[in-house]
Amino acid sequence: MRDWITEIFLPEIDRRGLSIGLLTLTAHHKRDIDWSVFVSNFYLALAEFRRSIKYNLDAMGSLGRIRTMESPVGLNGLHIHMHDLFTYKPGVDIEAFEAVALKKWKAALKKFGLKCNGHGVNLRKNGEFDARYIAKEIAAEVAAYDTKTESKRDLQTLFQLLDKNRLGDSLAGNDWIRAAKAIQGRDKWNVGQLATKLGIPCPSEWRKPKDRAMDEEQSQLIEYPQVHHIVATAPTNERAGLAFILRAARSESTHAGSVKIMALRMCDETIKSNIELIKRKHAKKLADKLKEASTEIEKDKLLSIHVSRCDFEIEDYKKVIHNYMNPTPIIITPVPTIIPGLELDFS
Repeated sequence: MRDWITEIFLPEIDRRGLSIGLLTLTAHHKRDIDWSVFVSNFYLALAEFRRSIKYNLDAMGSLGRIRTMESPVGLNGLHIHMHDLFTYKPGVDIEAFEAVALKKWKAALKKFGLKCNGHGVNLRKNGEFDARYIAKEIAAEVAAYDTKTESKRDLQTLFQLLDKNRLGDSLAGNDWIRAAKAIQGRDKWNVGQLATKLGIPCPSEWRKPKDRAMDEEQSQLIEYPQVHHIVATAPTNERAGLAFILRAARSESTHAGSVKIMALRMCDETIKSNIELIKRKHAKKLADKLKEASTEIEKDKLLSIHVSRCDFEIEDYKKVIHNYMNPTPIIITPVPTIIPGLELDFS
């Protein structure tokens, strides 16, 4: 993406005599809210803003934008924000456009229960920022890896959270899970119709010859059982299963089997979490029943019954998960019939 911006996009912008601006959109956010609901409403507001600001962008002669999404986490929770690298004709009153954008962004946020202050919109006009630096930031964010030595204020990227969790920071691990669930399926960047309008190839279509050759040389297929992946990344796993598997993939070329080992470790974490959930469920039921018991004999009887039921459910779960992760191969035996030339297969 970085090379596409610097080698294809920016030269075409210069050739056409266009200007580029950088529009950043953000919203007020807190730690003690549902991050998934917040992100969903943020994107709804973003779609509303796009519809309401289209007339103003068209009036500026804008052909489109490159949009990138950043999702660091800080003391105030998930700080999702958008960067739009957009085109416009020289001579446009950018300050007036920024005022209109802020007004319409606030209205869009309000419609979906969100808000922002005067910093909810930040606009830099042509010449006030280095587009090549922005391209570098885009490449870093798309790769989900921060190339800077220090983060901005208290904000941490998802991989930084994962590193802290690996060192024992449970809050960082919980933040990673909350953020990953909130933004899953969202594009980190897109160019819309901009490439088509400029008559240049899209980033997915354009690759350097040396990059294609490098991909062919460095590509590596990592295989492990699908059921292991499903169990390892189950929502009940209190650890960031998918993130740990992806991190293990970095070491696969030098330590073969790292992904398989990590997937099994995360399966074990999921199983432990599910067993703990079973214990909590029975403990709650027992607590409710004990409130109704009037004698010690009744309490001892209830305790014995619920402990037995809990142990039975745990053993049953272990058998089910073992059979799921280690399925017995199905053998199909052909069974001849009395009709010549006809066979029925029963598994």
